[in-house]
Amino acid sequence: MSDAHHCCFNSANGIFKGLGLALALLSAGCTSTGFSKLSLQNTSTPKSVGSIKKAEPASNEPVVAETVEKKDSISKLLEAVSTSNAYPGEKANPTNSAWCRYVDANARAQSAILRSPTIAADINDEGNGGVSVAFDFVDLARAKLKEKTAQAQCKRYVISNRLARTMLIAPQSLTLAGNRAKADYLHGQRSTLNLIKRKIKTHIARGEMTVQLGTALIQHAETVALAEFRAKAEADRRASIGKLDTGRMIGLDQELEAAERTLQEIDRRQRSIEAIKVSVSAGYGYQGDSGIQSSNGYGKIKLSYRIGALSPTRNEYEDIAAKARVDALHETNRGILWQSSEMSQAIMRAHDGLVTQRAQLLKALAEAKRNTALYVKGYEIEMLQPRYRAKIDEVAIVAELKGINATLIDMRRVGRNLQFK
Repeated sequence: MSDAHHCCFNSANGIFKGLGLALALLSAGCTSTGFSKLSLQNTSTPKSVGSIKKAEPASNEPVVAETVEKKDSISKLLEAVSTSNAYPGEKANPTNSAWCRYVDANARAQSAILRSPTIAADINDEGNGGVSVAFDFVDLARAKLKEKTAQAQCKRYVISNRLARTMLIAPQSLTLAGNRAKADYLHGQRSTLNLIKRKIKTHIARGEMTVQLGTALIQHAETVALAEFRAKAEADRRASIGKLDTGRMIGLDQELEAAERTLQEIDRRQRSIEAIKVSVSAGYGYQGDSGIQSSNGYGKIKLSYRIGALSPTRNEYEDIAAKARVDALHETNRGILWQSSEMSQAIMRAHDGLVTQRAQLLKALAEAKRNTALYVKGYEIEMLQPRYRAKIDEVAIVAELKGINATLIDMRRVGRNLQFK
């Protein structure tokens, strides 16, 4: 890193003049390299969130710096994300995320170090020594970017896990409505099936139907009735893993892309400020060699800038990295948004299969209704068995149709919202 400016001052007035020059040069450097987005002061935290404490100026001395303290910035920034994209059953509170608490605390710990001055002392075998205190003003920008990184990482984590959970529970939850609709319909048909069984038993007792045929029909009716309990059990099992709220999936792809772009922009700014150094130091030196004792105080400002930050090649690669980071979300076989879109297509293929199945069931239902109404004069007793069979089949087919219709509605709703582009 080449030194752009290096000054020493022996008076407080000279130090402050040099500091003003340093800050002016830093500002100019930021403007020329696209750093104008950076600010060494904290302007992103609302007054209700952060408090600003100003150092009390001594008499006839200017104020040198301000200390900025943030409070609950993660909670305020991600309140909208947590409310609109909370997991099923999760309270709308970002502090529920252990990862968000971790990255926030980790960033604050690093920022606390960056915002503090460096104290040094030295002495050699000749009796010369000194003490000094130094501060790098660029560390204020570094600290701020650390906290912004934590906020963006938390947002990305919340959205990514929302999508991952959606893809995990979607296959199970899609059949929840279908099983519940089927179970509810069969529950309402219990009396119908019981009536059919009683009539069949009456026909057997009168000798109008053989025991073998009558028993087979009764078993068929009981099998259809038992389907209610199987469907209810499946619905309850799927309900336990959570219900999809498709309305809260809308826009998740744009939010995730925005979070990745923010993180990439922060990375870019961090590399930019690493090219700058603006430090101020003051100290006291003591010389005791050769029998001559002397002491003096001093102040120093150091500015340096790594000119590679201005390189067109650097900016070209920065743009490539920013685009690739977002493209990775849609990368075939890897990106989470690609996986989501593939699941959407699989859901829609299953939807088409169910539509075909529904058409076949409707044909079977029409046939069952015709058989139920079947009547041939002189063969009334012989027609009892096919008519009762058709009545039972009608109940079973309608139950399947109820389940398929409910599932199709859910599939269309979820499939559309998972189709990210």
